[in-house]
Amino acid sequence: MTRTGRTGLDASSTPRSVAVVGASGNPEKWGHWLAAGALEGRDRRTVHLVNRRGGEPHGVRFLPGPDGLPDPPEHVVVAVPPRQVRPLVVQGLAAGARCFTVITSGGTSASSPPWSPRAGRGCSAPTARAWSTRRANCA
Repeated sequence: MTRTGRTGLDASSTPRSVAVVGASGNPEKWGHWLAAGALEGRDRRTVHLVNRRGGEPHGVRFLPGPDGLPDPPEHVVVAVPPRQVRPLVVQGLAAGARCFTVITSGGTSASSPPWSPRAGRGCSAPTARAWSTRRANCA
């Protein structure tokens, strides 16, 4: 429990702020539906939509990158290709994000995340803990 009285699970179930990285205006993409769902809760939390290509679907302007967020989000929803996941998780952890939901396709198997040493890339301890926590909660 933190000084604010919130537990780590609060960031997952009732986050104060959410960033959808890979938000999309294309209804055929996960990023579209994740952005729409996040925006439905904007009366309860701060919502930021991130897409490096820009745009303004859903009536909300996309931010070009997570580094452009005014405050660190508590929960980051990531819907990007596998090669982009690791840098986004590392950046989010460094900024203070407490929870991640990652939806991607291709790449490595669920038992070997794209940022694991088995995938040929180094992995920091916080990143490994974030993967273990999410994987355990999703199993």
